[in-house]
This record gives sequence, structure tokens and C-alpha cells, in this order.
Amino acid sequence: MLKLIKEASKPVIKYVQNKNLREFYRLYDKYNSYERFVKKKNVKFLRYIFDVADLRSFIYQFNDIFVDELYQFTSIKKDPLIIDCGSNIGTSCAYFKKMHPYSKIICFEADPEISEILIKNLNRNKIDSGISIINKAVWINENSIVFYPDGADGGSLMHYNSNNKKESIKVESVRLRDFLAIEKEIDMLKMDIEGAELEVLMDCKDELHKVKNIFIEFHSLPDKSLGLSSILKLLEDSGIEYFLIPVNNLQSFFTSYENGFEFNAQINIIGKRKQ
Repeated sequence: MLKLIKEASKPVIKYVQNKNLREFYRLYDKYNSYERFVKKKNVKFLRYIFDVADLRSFIYQFNDIFVDELYQFTSIKKDPLIIDCGSNIGTSCAYFKKMHPYSKIICFEADPEISEILIKNLNRNKIDSGISIINKAVWINENSIVFYPDGADGGSLMHYNSNNKKESIKVESVRLRDFLAIEKEIDMLKMDIEGAELEVLMDCKDELHKVKNIFIEFHSLPDKSLGLSSILKLLEDSGIEYFLIPVNNLQSFFTSYENGFEFNAQINIIGKRKQ
């Protein structure tokens, strides 16, 4: 019975001890009733004040980053190099700077409107030191590319988003491989680029040996082959150990299309170079 009571009390203890979890519940209680794609200025959380492009997605973004700490990594360096592909409104940057105040961060954000919010949020909260913001899409060349914005955190180079009511636009692109090639070591490569990760990582395969820690939000689109095995083989060949965390927790893969999911698989891949 005592063991059962201890197990039952764990969520309460976690709530009391974890201020970020308490903050998540506060944000959830305040904003979860809003529809998707509702913009709001001056959203206060922890010690920050952000303009937010989509309140609903921001709540869960906060949970992933500040509560579950999916981007957490350690470094013996005072100024680790972080390459953040898909910086969105800057929540990831706020976390990285909290954990590594002197880190150097290269941010890529393809959506011009979201990029403006990103710049404003970082400047306003004085977390812009050592951060370079590049308003271009991470891709395999610099030829520019069609981009499908959604006004939130789901803008993509891939036309899949059923919630996307915006017209496609053409944006400038960068070849990520070129940025990896000029660095001796990348302490963290974070990649949340909504379905373009397979092509980009394949193009970067000869430079992945420089990456010490990696986070990939993998998306498998219904009309494309999975590609997960290709990404995992790339990581293995580069000497990176990894583990997988499912995101959408589908009850049945076989009925996912009928239920209207945009991806038939969405998985967080967290990897670390073998010592």
C-alpha cells in the first residue's frame, strides 16, 4: 500500500517541484480554449514576454522545450555552437540561452512573418547576444524554393498541411551543408523543418561527423516513403547513438489517414555522438 501511495503521489510532487510544469498548466488553463492560429502579443511566461503566432501550438511548444526539455544537452564549452533549423518565434532560442548563456546560435526561419516575430522576441527579451538570424529556408541548394506558410509553427517546403489556408510563396534557401562544412564542430544541431529533414540530412551526410548532439523532428508524409531507416542509418554511420520518441501516438497506424492526420509518422529523434 505504501508503494502504491508513493507512486500515486509522484505527479503531485513533480508539480510542486517543477516550476516550468506549473507554468505549463497556467498557460494551458489560460489559452487552451483558443482556436488554432490565434495571434496574441505580450504573452508572459517565466521571465519572458513574447508575441505569439499561434497560442494553441505555443502551449505545447513550451511543454516540449521547457518542461520535457527535449533540447537539453551538456557541453564543457562556455560558448557551444548551436545550429537551430526552424527557430519559429524563438522559444528554442530562449531555452538554449537559459541553459548556455554564452552559446553561439545560428537560427534559420523560412517564414518571413514568423521571422519578424522571432527577431522582435529575441531583442525585446535581451536574448539576442551571439545569435545570427537567417530568414531563409534550410534546403539542399541556394536556388530559392516554394514555401507553404501556415502562420504558426507548421510552415513547410512540403505541401501537406490541411490546415494551411495561406497561398504558397517563394523564399530564399540555403544549403545547410555549407554551414556545417565551415565549422570544426557543432555542439547541437536542432532540426524542425516540417518534412524536409530527409533530403537535407542526406545532403549533409559527409559533415555529420562534426555534430556532437542532434535533435530531429521527423515527419513522414502520407504520399512519400517513410525514410526513417535512411535517417537512422545516417546517424549510425556518423557514430551517433539515438533514441526515438513518438509524437502523435496514433492508436492505429492503419486508420491514420481516415482520422485526418497530416503525417503517418511523427517522431522526435534525439542523438548523441559516442564518446
